[in-house]
Amino acid sequence: MQNVPSTSPSLAAPATSDQRFELGSIIVTPEVLQALRRSAVDLNAVLERHAACDWSALHSLDRERNERALQSGGRLISIFTLFSEHEEPTLYQTLWVVTSEDRLFTTLLLQDDNWREMPR
Repeated sequence: MQNVPSTSPSLAAPATSDQRFELGSIIVTPEVLQALRRSAVDLNAVLERHAACDWSALHSLDRERNERALQSGGRLISIFTLFSEHEEPTLYQTLWVVTSEDRLFTTLLLQDDNWREMPR
């Protein structure tokens, strides 16, 4: 997993009625903000889905770990796929959302900095 640069802005976590755990301080890299803009995805919508336990593209074993972590205080992870808006060919990027086991921080980071072409 990548380290989040120390220059990452910290944002206040949104309040949602479906929230099942605390997000703590939100840490997001400039690259994530750029990717969210490029894909026309709202940061708060991603955080709300994560806090409501919408793990999105997470593998079933990791989903089970998340469910156990809700009870035991372990780390929580969601994975979302971002798609480029109005570009041909359509490109995609993988976004990770990770909440620390102590629920003090939620970090958003990209799997890597490369946009990939969708397979045909």
